[in-house]
Formats: sequence, C-alpha cells, structure tokens
Amino acid sequence: MKLFFLFLAFFICATTVKAEQISVTSFNQDVVKSYIKTIILADFKDLIDPTLTTIIKTEDLFNNIPKDVHYVFIDFAKPKTFLGKILIDIVFLSEDNKIVLKHKCLVESSLTGKVYVANRKLRKNSIIREADIQLMEHDITSVLFAYISNKNQIIGKQTKNRMVRGIPFTDKWIEIAPVIHRGDPVFVLVKSPGYEIKCEGIALQAGNIGDMVQLKSSLSKKILRGEILNEKSILVTTN
Repeated sequence: MKLFFLFLAFFICATTVKAEQISVTSFNQDVVKSYIKTIILADFKDLIDPTLTTIIKTEDLFNNIPKDVHYVFIDFAKPKTFLGKILIDIVFLSEDNKIVLKHKCLVESSLTGKVYVANRKLRKNSIIREADIQLMEHDITSVLFAYISNKNQIIGKQTKNRMVRGIPFTDKWIEIAPVIHRGDPVFVLVKSPGYEIKCEGIALQAGNIGDMVQLKSSLSKKILRGEILNEKSILVTTN
C-alpha cells in the first residue's frame, strides 16, 4: 500500500496530474462528466454562448463494479485538450487501498460557441474593420486555437494572410498593423558621436515602434538599418 501511494505521489508531481479518489458509492457518470466539462469551459471562458456535449462511451464500467471495491481513483491526466475522444484511467480499490481492477474510460466531448469570423474575402495585410467581421456559431475543435470572441481584439489589426469568408479569427490570422509600411516616406535621424543628420528616406520594410527596419536615405544609396521612433521617423545610429 505504501509503495502504491509513493508511486502515485511521484506520478502526480512528475506529470502535473489532477486526480480524484472518491467513495465507490459516489462514483457515477455525472462525476466524470462534470469534471471534464469544468476543465473544457475553463479553457474557453471567453467563448460566447457555449454548448458542450459530453458522452461516456464505456458505460459498462459503472454497472459492473466488483463487490469488494470501496474506493475509485480517477486519473485525469490532462491532454492538450479534453475535446474529442480521450481515455481516462480508472482504478478500483479495496477498503485497504489495494488495486482490485483497472479500467479505461472512453469519453467524447464536443463544443460549439459563437466566435468572430470573416464575413467576406480579406486580402493579406488588410486592415480589419467592423464591417469585415461577423459573430457566428462555430465548432470548437481544439484549445490550441485561440478563437477570438471579443471584436475589440480584431478591429484595427491586419490580416497575416488572405482569408476567405467564414474563417474564425485567431492569432494565426491577425497581427497588429504596422505604424510604418514598406514604401512609406519617412524622416531619418542619423546619429553618430559628434554629429547628427536629418534627412528624408523610404522605408524598405514594415514595422511597429521599436522595430529595426531597413531603409534608404536621400543622402546615400546604401541600405541603412534603423529603429522606428513613431509613424513618421526612424533613428539610425552609427559608430
């Protein structure tokens, strides 16, 4: 018995497992479903109007429990997502915590909710406006995709790639719009020990404040590299 609990403690610490040991009289499908639903909804707490369905596929293990079982150990070893089909280890224990039986519990969960999608084709590097988005019911397939349910996190940003109608907005598709675009005219401030030069130039790369980008100045044909100070100015520092 001591060996079992030592192994269990090590396993929990090593894999960050959430586990529950309950009385066999409290063991039922609702207990398993409730925990899984809580975790899934916590992962998608910003989802609008979520609808979650959880089904136990191995119902027999709840009906054919040996008489000498007093406790049930439920091992919720969290995968990347609880959505879809997952297997949960369930161990039936005697009164003195000896293993009587082990089972795999197959659970299948599906989730839908309202997220913002593109309501028309959007070109790459398009600035997204409110008229370009639509709140729509959508199947949620993975926690790995950061579905966006807040329109303020979308409007004003730009598309990373071309989008077709109906694609949900995630971080994969949008980014902060640069303050300077490739080809923009800029003011160039060239600083070096002992002197400072101001001139006009052309940005050769897009970027935001603090980014290092390439540019050409009106004073030289060489390609320079400088830091974006604001939407009009770039600082070039030389030794």
